[in-house]
Amino acid sequence: MDARVDGMVYASIEHPPVLGGTVKSYDGKGPLKVAGVRQIVPIDPFKPPAAFQPLGGVAVIADNTWAAFQGRKSLNVVWDRRPNESYDSEQYKHELQETARKPGKLVRNEGDVDATFAKGGKTFEADYYVPLLAHAPMEPLVALAEFKDGKVTAWGAHAESPGRAGHRLQRAGHPEGPRDLSRHPARRRLRQKVEA
Repeated sequence: MDARVDGMVYASIEHPPVLGGTVKSYDGKGPLKVAGVRQIVPIDPFKPPAAFQPLGGVAVIADNTWAAFQGRKSLNVVWDRRPNESYDSEQYKHELQETARKPGKLVRNEGDVDATFAKGGKTFEADYYVPLLAHAPMEPLVALAEFKDGKVTAWGAHAESPGRAGHRLQRAGHPEGPRDLSRHPARRRLRQKVEA
C-alpha cells in the first residue's frame, strides 16, 4: 500500500493457526533484539460469536515491514488450539449431510408432499456439496490508520463496510463509532491489454 503518514509504524500479526486458538506463551524479548522493532502487543482472543472481532494473536510493531516480519519470526508462539485442533473436514461434511437428512422445522405448509410422493412416478434425488472455502481476496490485506485529535482516518485495500469499521472503533474505545471515522478505501482497477 502506498499511503504514508508522518511517524508511521508497521505491524505484523501472528494469528492463531485455528479459529478460537489462544496464546499459551511467546518470546517477548527475542523480537526486541531485531533492529527497528519497537513493541510486542498481545491481542486478546475474541469472545464468541467471533463476528467482526480480532481473532487474537501477537503483534510486532516496528519502524518498517522487514523488522516487523523478522521480529514476528522470533516470537516462538506456543498455541492452545482449543477444540478446533482436532477439526476433521471429512467428519464435518458427514455431520452436515446427516443433519440435512433430518426433518427440519416447518415454516410454510402448502399441499401434501408425502401423499403426492406416495402416488408413485419418478423421483429424482441428488446431494450437492461445496467444501469449506477460505475467503481469499486478491488484494493484499493491509490497512493504515491514523489516530489524531480523537478521530481515526483509515486507508485500506478492502471492502469493509462503514458499519463494520464503526463497530471496530467502538470496541477500541471510540463510543461515537462511525462519527469518529474517515475512510479511504483503495479503488481496485483492472487493466487489460488487448493485442490484435
